[in-house]
Amino acid sequence: MSAPMSETDDLPPYSSAMITDMTLEEQNRRSFELFQQLDANREKFTAQEMIGERIRINKQIIKEYPQAGLAPEAHVKLIKIYLNELNPSSPAKAESVYHRLAASYADSKSTVMDAQNELVKHYARNLMWSKILSFTGPVVRANVNAPPPLTIFYYGEANFQLGRKDEAVLAFKLAMRTIPSNSYLHTQAKERLVKMGALPPEAKPVTPPASQPAAAPAASIPKGTVQPASSEPPLTVTIKGAAPQQQIDKPKDNNGRRTNAPARPAGQQQQQQPRPAPPAQQPNTVIPATPPVPLPYSQGDTLSETTPRR
Repeated sequence: MSAPMSETDDLPPYSSAMITDMTLEEQNRRSFELFQQLDANREKFTAQEMIGERIRINKQIIKEYPQAGLAPEAHVKLIKIYLNELNPSSPAKAESVYHRLAASYADSKSTVMDAQNELVKHYARNLMWSKILSFTGPVVRANVNAPPPLTIFYYGEANFQLGRKDEAVLAFKLAMRTIPSNSYLHTQAKERLVKMGALPPEAKPVTPPASQPAAAPAASIPKGTVQPASSEPPLTVTIKGAAPQQQIDKPKDNNGRRTNAPARPAGQQQQQQPRPAPPAQQPNTVIPATPPVPLPYSQGDTLSETTPRR
């Protein structure tokens, strides 16, 4: 299924548009049904065919249901299609639709402003500065106390690009009073004024060096108070070039008591002295038995009854 060819003729003036006996409620209902057809037909047409279908339906709403609430918005949709989707774009058609919108629906100020911004942005993207002046000049002069933000900014930008410094300064100063300070356009207007010498360059803030926090005073300790031992390890001072010191351990006897024997370094095990080898026995040599030697007994020793006293 192919889409109907988009109409190429301009829209008729609002005064000669088709005015029917339909109530406003009926016009709103039928215009809304046309918009619903666009969603239903998206899968039937290609992207290029869908552009022609959207142009046809928006024009039908403008012609047949001019009092419907969707009629002003249909103008803006046509302008966007003519500027952003047609290849090549058609700014002449977009301007024609805009002038019809501004003349027929002057009460729809926000809608007229949206259409105006679309045209201004298109001219700026294509560096059409003279076109911007001819388009935004009447709007600025008609709203000199509160011009639309985007309009006054691009009016100043067009004058700046064309070398009209005095008019550009006035426009950018008015833009700075009109546009919120946190806006990108406000920043751009300020930069343009600085570049033209109408404003001094803003000095960069100097960050003072961070001050070191004052040390806390030492707490006074009452006299006679015993301070607990610190859990931190003792401070060790190492002298460069000095040989490391070893802890010296004294040997212990079998009962675990320290002795006066020569000390040995810590960790060094006590060396066992080798036992002397027993004397070699001569082969076939009889060793005579040695008689027992009587031992003297000291006073107080207990003697058996069979041991004679000396």
